[in-house]
Amino acid sequence: GPAVEKVKVGRAVVVVETWRKRVRLAAFRAALQAGLQPHLAGNELVQEALGIDGEEASTRGQGDGPRLDALDKRHLLSKSSSSSRARDKDIKGGRKSKEAACSQFDLVE
Repeated sequence: GPAVEKVKVGRAVVVVETWRKRVRLAAFRAALQAGLQPHLAGNELVQEALGIDGEEASTRGQGDGPRLDALDKRHLLSKSSSSSRARDKDIKGGRKSKEAACSQFDLVE
C-alpha cells in the first residue's frame, strides 16, 4: 500500500495514509512552515483537508493549567512586573553576598 506518515497534533498522533492527504500536508507545510502546528490544532479547513478530528487535535500538550492571554503574558514577562523586580532583587542580593565572601578572603572577581 501507500506510504504512511504520522503527524503529532497536540497530544494526538494522526496517521496520514492516502497520497492525496500527504500531498495536501506537504503543501500546508510549505505554506505555513513554523505555523503548521497551530493550524493543525485549530483550523477547521486544514483539519478537514487532512481528515483530522478537531476534538482530538484541540487537546493541546501544553500542560493542564490555564493559558495566559496576551496581556497577562506581557505583564508577566515585562521588566517592570513585580515578578521581574523580585527576580532582579534576588540576583542583586546574590551578587552582594558573593562580593562579601570574596572580599573576606581577599579574592578578586
